[in-house]
Amino acid sequence: MRSKGMVGKFSVRENPSPRRPTSRVKCDENRWVDNCSRLTNACPIREQFFFFGLSTFSWNVNGVRSRIVEIRDFIDKHSPDIFLLQETHLRPEHSFKIPNYVCCRNNRTYPAPGRGGTVILIKNSISHYHVPTPPLLRGVEVTLITITPIDHEPILIGSIYIPSNNSYFRNLGATLDAIFNINNKTVLVGDFNAKHTSLGCHCSDTRGNRLYSYTVNNSIDVFAPPTPTRFGVASASIIDYALIKNLNWPCTINSIPELSSELNPIKLHFPRTSKF
Repeated sequence: MRSKGMVGKFSVRENPSPRRPTSRVKCDENRWVDNCSRLTNACPIREQFFFFGLSTFSWNVNGVRSRIVEIRDFIDKHSPDIFLLQETHLRPEHSFKIPNYVCCRNNRTYPAPGRGGTVILIKNSISHYHVPTPPLLRGVEVTLITITPIDHEPILIGSIYIPSNNSYFRNLGATLDAIFNINNKTVLVGDFNAKHTSLGCHCSDTRGNRLYSYTVNNSIDVFAPPTPTRFGVASASIIDYALIKNLNWPCTINSIPELSSELNPIKLHFPRTSKF
């Protein structure tokens, strides 16, 4: 456990006002701040590409098939390098393809309606490979890839979804260990269904307390946007985060007031020139 930063330094913003996303820059003192549709060992394009800032978007889509046009329009507008989706509701017989992107996905693991499934869309010009999902994650769903910049160590990227069921958080430590132990440098983004006051929420729940304890004890940075990601009838909260381990790139994170789900997409941007 690192000595820098306790709860008092984690606060994002008290009583965040909905729909006014602003940037938040990572600093050293802010410590708490299945399967591939095209399975490859690396991106087939071997030329060198320079990315002036690596942009990763994440969104709980709550059903891909009913929002495919919206997703394509969003991609045309923002051109994300990596787009992480949760609650896709995709089954093996469902096709999901986006031009100029490689799609890696984990389909729904149980038949209950309204939940399940994760996807990673990554530009086909970015060198990467698919990483099999660790077995026995106990209700936690995740799709994983590793990007391989020429000028940097490999980075594991994950799209994660944890249903709002306390029983899935009882083994949270073992589940996250199985993911973070895959690679030294990891970026895990998605819908955690967990609230904590240190991340700008009005209250902390059991899931948020367990997530907080795990990240502090394992020296993992947690980044939350300064404005809500989920909007209910009379409430707003932040439940979508980025968990980052051993990656010292500066970054910003925003909640983007677009798309039709009750959850906003979030944008995690690394303003660093990367070579692939």
